Amino acid sequence: MRTRAVPTVPHPRTATRTTRSEGDAGVTQVTLPPDRRRQRGRDSKRPCVDCGDAFGRHALVTESGDIEAIKLLKARYFRLMDTKDWVGLAEVFADDVEIDMTGEGGRITRGVSEYIPFLRTMLERATTVHHGHMPEVELTSPTTATGVWAMEDRIWWPEGSPLSHLHGYGHYTETYVKVGGRWLIKTMALTRLHRQLDVPT
Repeated sequence: MRTRAVPTVPHPRTATRTTRSEGDAGVTQVTLPPDRRRQRGRDSKRPCVDCGDAFGRHALVTESGDIEAIKLLKARYFRLMDTKDWVGLAEVFADDVEIDMTGEGGRITRGVSEYIPFLRTMLERATTVHHGHMPEVELTSPTTATGVWAMEDRIWWPEGSPLSHLHGYGHYTETYVKVGGRWLIKTMALTRLHRQLDVPT
């Protein structure tokens, strides 16, 4: 007795093959292994740093906790800058941080020891309000991550300054590193979508 394979449309979750015997109305379905894409999706999970479990609840809780810690890190950045706590602000950055302000018409600053004095000189006498919104944070390893933040800022300079007011919108694009159990900002670049500058009248 001859048999011939009758192709069928695979189910999204399983592939099937149907065979039919000539002279026999019976149909036999054979379930093949799951879609390899789903297997790759499982394999792509990062193992937990502490227990090596890539698929259990511990891995999910750890990742969620790290993302929340990075959000709090950025919140401290905004608060410490606006309250001019320069010592505290230095502690949110890696020692070799790179700050890219070229999209803002500025320059690249490398290292906390260079960036904090530069920022302090620019903002010490100004009143500033910085807000960060809609964070897109992604872990790239157990100790590294990337993030994009929508932002809005306003700066009022004192009388006698070349500028009186700035109101801007844009994005921070950042990378983070985990050192000694603490997340730090490794790189930060600011780009603007809109900026309004006012000069003294």
